[in-house]
Amino acid sequence: MIRKLLIAILTAVSIAPVMGQKWHVKPTLNYKTVLGFSDGMARVKSTEGKWGFINTEGKEVVPARYDDAADFMEGKAAVKINGKYGYINKSGKMVIKPRFDDAFFFRKGIAKVRKGLWGYINVKGRTVVPFRYAGIAYFYGGLAAVKKRGKWGFINKKGKEVIPPAYEQVMDFHTGNWAAVKKKGKWGFINKNGQEVTTFDYDYAWYFQEGMCGLQQGKKHSYINAKGKAITEFKYDKTGWFNEGLGTVRVGRKNGFIDKTGKEVIPPKYQSMWSFQEGLCFVKLNDKWGAIDKKGNTVIPHQYDFAYKFHEGLAKVKANGKRGFINKRGKLVFMCKFDSASEFRGGYAVAKQAGKWGILKTPLR
Repeated sequence: MIRKLLIAILTAVSIAPVMGQKWHVKPTLNYKTVLGFSDGMARVKSTEGKWGFINTEGKEVVPARYDDAADFMEGKAAVKINGKYGYINKSGKMVIKPRFDDAFFFRKGIAKVRKGLWGYINVKGRTVVPFRYAGIAYFYGGLAAVKKRGKWGFINKKGKEVIPPAYEQVMDFHTGNWAAVKKKGKWGFINKNGQEVTTFDYDYAWYFQEGMCGLQQGKKHSYINAKGKAITEFKYDKTGWFNEGLGTVRVGRKNGFIDKTGKEVIPPKYQSMWSFQEGLCFVKLNDKWGAIDKKGNTVIPHQYDFAYKFHEGLAKVKANGKRGFINKRGKLVFMCKFDSASEFRGGYAVAKQAGKWGILKTPLR
């Protein structure tokens, strides 16, 4: 009993706040749901089930009157009213009239929208690729995946089918000149000219991230680099993606990291983990979450019930059923007192306490 009491006291001391940050906007906002900030605006859902937007001061600048809404991106947000989607600007003005069956965010001046079939529009609402596809993705590396007559191919930004639809599934040209495609139940790779640059021997393939791509053959996994060279044998039970120079691997139920040469720089020993972000990674050990650096050193003790990735120097953590935020030194910047909280985006986060929502402002700027 004494030992348990000492552990509890030490834990309480170790996660005690050092900054005592206050609310930017006190928890007085009465919404059913408030989502994180994007482009300086946060989506809100009223108690009647309608969507609108608030700004970083908590002011409802777009009244909650829409049946659905997406985040603001590039100054516009898709909203649904009377069964159709259109786009509003940050003052709430409808700048692209509601006429679409479905609509997504703008990325580099182009949004994918559906009118029966899928196509693309520009920021003025003009059609840049006709509505003729059963499925589409966003453009990466100048090409976008499209689906027609049950098969996938790729178009350029002029709408030309540079790689005719011939594949069962495809991945994007995410960060490289190769894309994984599926043919006759197996995966291989093509280049941007549509040439098949590998054999189709894989049971699954991901997209390239930081010049590396995870593969599955049978029940085992590996990675290849941008030249198609395997950096490990097919010996892992799972691979994921590379981020900040390190890729995730799993052996049995334990997780670790390899570098781009295939070396296990952090041996698999963790129950669960994220990928590295902002130089640190949260990992789960002995049923508690803490953070490690890229050498595998524990820099934030394993004391949280859950933890998320760092965003803008702050990470959301959970202790005793409540959420809070810590900095990269592991010090609590906002105490674990929130029932729910978003990540910090653009310097702000939303949080819920005692049934009401408020807004937090980062102290790091």
